[in-house]
Amino acid sequence: MSDALPPGWVLASLAELTTNPKHDIVSGPFGSNLKSEEYVAEGVPIIRLQNVDRNKFLEKNMRFITPQKAQELSAHTFQAGDIVISKLGDPLGKACIIPELLPHGVVVADVVRVRVDESHFCKRYATLAINSPAVVGQINQEIKGST
Repeated sequence: MSDALPPGWVLASLAELTTNPKHDIVSGPFGSNLKSEEYVAEGVPIIRLQNVDRNKFLEKNMRFITPQKAQELSAHTFQAGDIVISKLGDPLGKACIIPELLPHGVVVADVVRVRVDESHFCKRYATLAINSPAVVGQINQEIKGST
């Protein structure tokens, strides 16, 4: 099988799929900035590892924080349609698109939020690519190389 891309396609990094990587790729707050004791019964949703699966958002065991706490964590927000990627757990690198039922919220430290520039790239395709065996293999190689 050839590694050549089809005509008109380009190989791009995740950062190149965004308009402003510093704003469009963010991880959750440092652990001490969001503790489980701060979760409330209703409020602003947070996305945790258990909500992210390959190409599927899992609505199980949703947790919430107060609007005031969400404001404190405004650098770590998501909106419906963003891509979220697990950065801990086994396996690493699971990605899905946040559904419309969650218009906004906050990601936790174990999750990365990516906002793709949809005027140039298809977020569904980006999510499928992140979850592909080729990219999963690259992630695993990077991990082995860093330990």
